[in-house]
Amino acid sequence: MNEKIYDVFTCVKIASLIFLPIALLGAVVGVILGISKSALSVGDILSWIFYIGVWISSFGLFIAAVAFVKPKHMRDLNHQKEWRKHFYKMNLVGVIFTVCFVQYIYLAIIDVLRYYMFTV
Repeated sequence: MNEKIYDVFTCVKIASLIFLPIALLGAVVGVILGISKSALSVGDILSWIFYIGVWISSFGLFIAAVAFVKPKHMRDLNHQKEWRKHFYKMNLVGVIFTVCFVQYIYLAIIDVLRYYMFTV
């Protein structure tokens, strides 16, 4: 059980590291579009972080879904021994799924922030 928890926490760390550039890209797009419309706002920036994050996370979940449906296309990694040094129980598909799911949790938090900051 400890090995599974370790794998999940490792995926959370990876998801956080991957989400930072996604958030930065969304913020840059939001700032550029806000400046071009002469209506720069935090709501627009959060919206673009949300939109870009949903697209990228959905693509990762699509890859995981294809791998779950067609497992014959997923074979052992070339560096399986090296992989087992970092993850005890999870395979590549499980890691991709968990990372994208954690990113969706981050995006849900951003969406709730947008809702309560700008509509209530």
